[in-house]
Amino acid sequence: MKVNFKLFSRDLKSSKKALRVRVYHKTKTRVFDRSVGTGLSIIPKYWDKDAERVTDLHPSQKVINEKIAEIKANRETLLNEFDTGNISCESVLTQIIERESDDCIDDFIESRVKPAKSDSVYVNYKNQLSGFKKLVFHKGKIHWSDLNNELIFRAHSIATKRQEDGTLSARSYQNYISSIVQLVNLGRFLGVTNKVFDIPESYSHLDPVKDKSYHITKNEGNTTEDLRQAIKDIKTIQQWQAVGMWLLSFCTRGFYYGDIVSLKQAEIKDVQDNPIGHLLSTFAGDDIHIYHRRSKGYFPMYIKLFNYPVMGLINRLKFVSVYTHHDRRLNGKSILGDINDQLSIFDYDHKANSKWHNEMTKHIQRKLKKKGLTFKKARKSFNQYAQKLELSQKVREVLLGHKEGGKIIKKHYDSHTLVPFLKQVDEKHMEVLKQFKVEELYDLLLVKLKSLVISQNLPKWILCQGAVLKEGRKLKILTGHQNPKDDFRKFYEKLEWVEIEDKYRKYFLKDKRADNDYWKDLDADDEDEAKQKLIKKILKEITAKQSEIKKAETKVFKLKTA
Repeated sequence: MKVNFKLFSRDLKSSKKALRVRVYHKTKTRVFDRSVGTGLSIIPKYWDKDAERVTDLHPSQKVINEKIAEIKANRETLLNEFDTGNISCESVLTQIIERESDDCIDDFIESRVKPAKSDSVYVNYKNQLSGFKKLVFHKGKIHWSDLNNELIFRAHSIATKRQEDGTLSARSYQNYISSIVQLVNLGRFLGVTNKVFDIPESYSHLDPVKDKSYHITKNEGNTTEDLRQAIKDIKTIQQWQAVGMWLLSFCTRGFYYGDIVSLKQAEIKDVQDNPIGHLLSTFAGDDIHIYHRRSKGYFPMYIKLFNYPVMGLINRLKFVSVYTHHDRRLNGKSILGDINDQLSIFDYDHKANSKWHNEMTKHIQRKLKKKGLTFKKARKSFNQYAQKLELSQKVREVLLGHKEGGKIIKKHYDSHTLVPFLKQVDEKHMEVLKQFKVEELYDLLLVKLKSLVISQNLPKWILCQGAVLKEGRKLKILTGHQNPKDDFRKFYEKLEWVEIEDKYRKYFLKDKRADNDYWKDLDADDEDEAKQKLIKKILKEITAKQSEIKKAETKVFKLKTA
């Protein structure tokens, strides 16, 4: 890392230039190059670049050089901390002009929490502290010594009045207080404070029932009719994408945005935890299960992704997202999932980029809100439709990925990977989907998507099926809809080839799914020889169909040019 002084190129009044501090650090994956103002104005001809000070002829040289000396001393301390991995580039930048102190909670979050915790945890602590300061009308930074029983008593009194006014919820207040307590405990653990902060429960919580927004239908989810009406009202491809995301969340037993972003083909595993997502036989049958840890709490779930409608919906959302997000990049990298990954719609680290991730998902949430839907209610809706089927609490906990009660036998002895148990969970999962009429809703979505593509002249490859065909520089792909009643061998019948525009060429050019060596089980000796023969037969039929279409296109071209 390099930290040096730099005169800003633009002249100020009296021909002076602003003196800034530049922080520069380059790695294999990132270049950090930012500067911050010192508040000093320098006459360029009196600036000694090598000595990093102004000469004796500069007006007020003593005051200026003393300030520069303080920054230089601070620089050495920060560089040592950076070299030992205690702070980040951003922390060096924020602390270089005014040294942060562990006496300040705001600075503690920047210097200790940010480098050590995930971005989402850092942003959450920062936001909760900001909310707490606004609640108690505290301006500026807050110190450990400012935290006392009187402050919490005042915070509780203000929060109680605001709850009565309907401007603050019990949950918001609880989040403020719990975050403060967690920061105090972390600060004490790291030795930066000796404060012990035990807040009585009566002052750490508000009664949720007293929230003005609380009513008997508070937890009510969305209904099948809500989705049916939302699909009917779709006017744009972006609205279609938003409603499709809601339905995918329901189909996956309540996935949040972070879960959807994290979906990868590598998660497809058998009950022995062996990856099988690279096998064509996995996709030839309706037996796709994923081992997935929820983005909220990391609790493991073993979920079946039914070929129809779940895998079909993922495929449709994947290529709709290619159209809507082909130019979106994060840290110089495309956010789209790999075209060869059957489950990956998006691909970026949402936890390390929580602010960016939240901004991105807000666009979808706003579109859903206009349709009368709430994304988080997909999870509640799944549970409530399971309730209608009178499924037990234990089954619903497993379906939703919740930790079960603390009984020893449940926690340490029960197995959730026994085949009979898994089959039961899959059956209950499908029962909920049928109760919600997911297949009907998916069919309505497909009809709406095709209508949008035709009426708004969108690229036909949005409706694509199968792998990309490469003919020299041209890229083509089959489009159409799969009939759920058809078997796998009829997948490519009565479809048409469309050419990929240059705008999207880079994405589709990476497609390897048509290569025989992409699927690991094509040449493997398998006990189930019938399944292997079926797979090879399917590939042979697909190749023959592609050849027939290509010959027909050539014949038509000759007739037109004759």
